[in-house]
Amino acid sequence: MRRFLILLLFLLPAAAQAQAPLLKALADWQQGRWLASMVGGRTGAPICLTDPEALLAGGRPKPGCTYSIIEDRPTQATVTYRCPGGRTGHTVLRRDAGNIYTVDAQGVDGGLPFGDRAEWRRIGNC
Repeated sequence: MRRFLILLLFLLPAAAQAQAPLLKALADWQQGRWLASMVGGRTGAPICLTDPEALLAGGRPKPGCTYSIIEDRPTQATVTYRCPGGRTGHTVLRRDAGNIYTVDAQGVDGGLPFGDRAEWRRIGNC
C-alpha cells in the first residue's frame, strides 16, 4: 500500500499538488468564462477558468505556486505567493457582488515589478 501511495505522488502533476487556498471570499466562486477589465479601461479577452488561482495570482497563474493567507473574510482576502522561477506577489481580492471581484495585485516577475488592478466578472459557461 505504501509503495502505491508513493508511486501515486510521483504520477500527480505539480499543478495538482499545489493549489490556491480555500478562501471565504471565494466560497461561491464558479468556474466558467471570465472577463478581466483593468482599471483605466483596458479589457482582456474572455478566458475559461476552472479554479480561482488566476485571480489570486493577479492574472498570472503558474503551476506550483505556494500561498500564504494574510486575511480571510467573506468579502475580502489577502494572500502572498511565491512561484517557481522566483515570481512573488501580494494580492488583495475583494468580492463586490455575486461573481464580480476586484483584484489588486503587485509583485515581482522575471526581476521586474508589476502592479495591476482589475475587475474580474463571470460572463458565462465555457
